[in-house]
Amino acid sequence: MNPPSNKQQGARPVSPVEGQASTPQQTKATPPATEPSAKPSASPRKPMPLWVRIPLRIMRILLVPFLCVAALIGGVVIGYVYMGGRDSADVWDIETWKHLFELVFAN
Repeated sequence: MNPPSNKQQGARPVSPVEGQASTPQQTKATPPATEPSAKPSASPRKPMPLWVRIPLRIMRILLVPFLCVAALIGGVVIGYVYMGGRDSADVWDIETWKHLFELVFAN
């Protein structure tokens, strides 16, 4: 039996130790020619109608301020009621916040 020929198209010489090239410079096998894809190219996305874009833009603009206000209210309630041990109705009393303002900015 004859050993396999190294003259096959795209093959590189192989040394007796498998996985190593017989020369110091390893040559890369060229990939076989690929046929053009049978899939049609993806069509560009259709733009959304104006009646959808306007409400989405308004919601995006209002989302950040809404989340900031929700975080402020949540922080006040958690800080005053749970950490301070006070009644939750006092959070919404204006006299509480006037007193706090006087304590912070007193001379």
